[in-house]
Amino acid sequence: MTLLRLFVATVLLASSLVHAADFGAAARSPRARSLPAPERDRDLVSAYAAYQRGDAKRAYAAYLRAAKRGQPIGEFNVAVMAFNGEGTKTDVDAARVWLERAATKGFALAQYNLGLLYENGTGVAKSQPDANRWYLRAAEQGNVDAELAIATQYLLGRGIDRDLASAAGWYERAAEAGNPDAQYTIASLYEHGEGVVADRERAVLWYAAAARQGDRAALEKVRVLAEEQAAERGTN
Repeated sequence: MTLLRLFVATVLLASSLVHAADFGAAARSPRARSLPAPERDRDLVSAYAAYQRGDAKRAYAAYLRAAKRGQPIGEFNVAVMAFNGEGTKTDVDAARVWLERAATKGFALAQYNLGLLYENGTGVAKSQPDANRWYLRAAEQGNVDAELAIATQYLLGRGIDRDLASAAGWYERAAEAGNPDAQYTIASLYEHGEGVVADRERAVLWYAAAARQGDRAALEKVRVLAEEQAAERGTN
């Protein structure tokens, strides 16, 4: 049986703001292409400078101007600041609205965080199917946290039909991106042949990858499987 590590979904809107240099051309949706490139958007540049100076109010005001023009970074950062009460009063409802706008434009980080809101029932009615819908959209754009999240929902059958093959596929994508939790879990799936053809060598490779990132349980799995392989060779 697969040893699944259950991850508590926490709202990540308390994390750092996204700045123009982090957005990337790949995240720009057709709806945002008529806007200035993020790194040349005066409001975003002004907001970033203010935030770096510790002037949250000016940063919020500049991000809000960008958001009102439909700039996804502005929308996302306004959501973050409204959620945290940074530079403005705390307003979870407003945060959700701005987050939805950025997510609808195809901003993967907003999509993932919107999924977390639905999973936790924060500012919205709790809905795992809605959470999964947003996780999947973000995962399809390569958001690693979303890949891990949708993999776990497929594995558990939470708000979606249980599908071990789909779970394994998403875990492996997240593992290839370097996520140690995904590396451990896909290793376990290969070890036990769940959702994939059993392959102890691939299991060892993924356990070793997680172990190199400091996962002690994965290191122990590498040791145990190596001993089992040695014992099998000794009896042949």
